[in-house]
Amino acid sequence: MSALKIQIGIIGDFDATRPSHLATNNALIHAAELTSGDFEICWLPTRKLETDESCTALQSYSGLWGAPGDHDSSLGMINAIRAAREQNIPYLGT
Repeated sequence: MSALKIQIGIIGDFDATRPSHLATNNALIHAAELTSGDFEICWLPTRKLETDESCTALQSYSGLWGAPGDHDSSLGMINAIRAAREQNIPYLGT
């Protein structure tokens, strides 16, 4: 029996100097280790989510995690939240 592949899209502009962004990655890595799951983590820059058309690709994710930062696009974040709600994609915001 193969492990379920879980793809998590993190909505935000990754910044390796932000402890919270590193902690987000570490939390998901630990979850994958504890569940023996096959996790794929992908940071999704908010500026690339500023159009409704760009948000249709979000439906390929098992879940979305909103992790905004200082320089993120508010429009991209709002579009991602709306897409999650309309496409029934689990969403967690921090």
